[in-house]
Amino acid sequence: MTCHSQPYTAITPSVHGLICYGPPSKLMVYNPSTRRSISLPNVDAHRIRMYHYLGYDPIDGDYKMLCMSRGMHARRGRGLAEKIQILTLGDGSSWRMIENCPPPHSPESPYICIDGVLYYGAYLDLEKDLQYWDVDSDRRTISIFPGQVENLMFL
Repeated sequence: MTCHSQPYTAITPSVHGLICYGPPSKLMVYNPSTRRSISLPNVDAHRIRMYHYLGYDPIDGDYKMLCMSRGMHARRGRGLAEKIQILTLGDGSSWRMIENCPPPHSPESPYICIDGVLYYGAYLDLEKDLQYWDVDSDRRTISIFPGQVENLMFL
């Protein structure tokens, strides 16, 4: 196994056997069963904060990486997702932008992927919320429990 030395390394939870790690500018996906890792195409990481989430679609057998860049919001101090990009692993494609994804939200960690749905904590305005993405259709559902989520660390 090759160990990559990186100053800041975020490690995702295992999703259908794979783990993603690294800073947003140099993401790697690791398969512990084969002890192999691959580098993902570079994503624009010149933002204040980047969040990346690994998802799996059990119907098509696709792994997808969701990456959100978050800028600063002057009034509240919490940045809103400015760029939302998706990458399908293994098909040779590049990052693609997701357009028109209302409402503006501020993504947080942690997350979990269950049966092709990626759940993550977020703030809508000042309220904590639970968002989810359908990995197959690349669509975000606006809210599950608006204003009722007390602790985003429950995932």
